[in-house]
Amino acid sequence: MNLLMPMFLLGGDEYLKVFTASQLRALCHLSVKACRYGFGMGLIFFGWNCLLVGYLIFRSGFLPWLIGILMGIVGLGYPVNRFILILAPAYAPITFPILPAHAFPAELSPCVRLLVRELI
Repeated sequence: MNLLMPMFLLGGDEYLKVFTASQLRALCHLSVKACRYGFGMGLIFFGWNCLLVGYLIFRSGFLPWLIGILMGIVGLGYPVNRFILILAPAYAPITFPILPAHAFPAELSPCVRLLVRELI
């Protein structure tokens, strides 16, 4: 909804005429920034989900245990990265590129493993 808010604010409706153009731009920027932080808060919970899924994969024996460990590492990485963004934003540009390097192979590997297992 926060990403739709700029469309509503810049729609030119009659009730928006009480705001100046700079005020509307500021409100648009605020809603986009709120979306970014809201998405980051959601990634904290997604990280806990990845940690739980990693533990279940590790214990199940259905998929290789290494995939479970990778998912667990990513599950710890999401909350740590988001807490750094919220609590120490100056360090966010340093830590942010590290997460996709781990998240992509860890989240893709269960899919690839299941596809390979189905085809063989």
